[in-house]
Amino acid sequence: VTENRATLAKQVQEYPREREELADKVRHIEGLLSSKEKEVAKLEQQVESLSEERRKLTKTSIQVSARVVELEGMMESRQSEIKVLEKTAEEHSEGKRQLAKGKGEAEAQLVSLKDRLVAKQEEVSRLQQQLGALEE
Repeated sequence: VTENRATLAKQVQEYPREREELADKVRHIEGLLSSKEKEVAKLEQQVESLSEERRKLTKTSIQVSARVVELEGMMESRQSEIKVLEKTAEEHSEGKRQLAKGKGEAEAQLVSLKDRLVAKQEEVSRLQQQLGALEE
């Protein structure tokens, strides 16, 4: 019984110390838990911030894609206009060639007509000379 009392007395004396040690451990764990909760809150805030940034980037990406499609449409339109202008320029060049050809032909006809006129004038002069000779 004395031994049991001594053991119980020893346990009773150790109880406050063990209790204090456990309380220290609990405070330490609570401090770690609080620290981890703060880290989790920061990480959640970062996740929210990154989610918001992702939404903004997605919106920007959609806007850029729409602008690219718009610009591609404008490029196709400009290319069509360029083709029309090139065709018009070709037609204009062909018209100039035809005019030059027509001008050359007209000049040739003019030269021919002048030659014929000179020949007719010479013939008229000769006929007038003959007429003058016949009148004499």
